[in-house]
Amino acid sequence: MAQRDVVLRWIEEFGRLIARLLRRGAAGDLDQALEEIDRATTDLLGGLAPLVPRLDAASAATLLDDPERIFAWAQLLELRGIVREARGDLADAATDRTRALDLAREACRRARVPRPDWAEWVSSRSQERPGG
Repeated sequence: MAQRDVVLRWIEEFGRLIARLLRRGAAGDLDQALEEIDRATTDLLGGLAPLVPRLDAASAATLLDDPERIFAWAQLLELRGIVREARGDLADAATDRTRALDLAREACRRARVPRPDWAEWVSSRSQERPGG
């Protein structure tokens, strides 16, 4: 459990870093943010990194197995979507954010103990996305 807490804190800190880069708004900063998100995603997914992004959310979640890991990936995808939106890549941003929401729902469904914070995360993003 301690390792999971570290990962979740790391993702929260990472989110704050991305927010700072977005506030600066320079193209190079946004490119750097995407590189960092992609690197963190590869680290999080490990050996499954080449495969799971190609799968639907339910199949990817089944392979990842750990709801904490699934939710962390959802958060990284959300961040990537935000950065892509800031760069003007609206279609890719929408794809990332929709996938993030799908994965977060899977994480909530698979959690062994109810996670109200995750449910709130899903609810807030569902309200932002029409039809979400």
